[in-house]
Amino acid sequence: MSMMRLGPLLLFTTAFDETVRFYERLLGVSAQRAHDGYAEISCGPVTLALHRAGSGEAGAGPLHLHFATDDVEAAAATARDAGALSVSEPQAQPWGREVTVVDPGGFAFELVEARESG
Repeated sequence: MSMMRLGPLLLFTTAFDETVRFYERLLGVSAQRAHDGYAEISCGPVTLALHRAGSGEAGAGPLHLHFATDDVEAAAATARDAGALSVSEPQAQPWGREVTVVDPGGFAFELVEARESG
């Protein structure tokens, strides 16, 4: 058997169009729409796949998503400007500083600025 690879991270959302626009603005790239209710956004080696959800499928779940950034304040401002429902204040963590963002579909994720080692 050949080696398995991680496929796209699939995020279900009831606010599909708003969520696609949010991640396009947050990540600075355009989504590729395969069909109505499904879009993919390339994030380097990982693809974020957004799928229109029925009621009860959206929001926080077993998927934990975070985006690494060199400047958590600037990333938080970008999230606010992109239409985040909420953005927390930066919090110090053992691994660095992070903010929690809630996207238009109600999904929460983190923006993380790693602590410099040394």
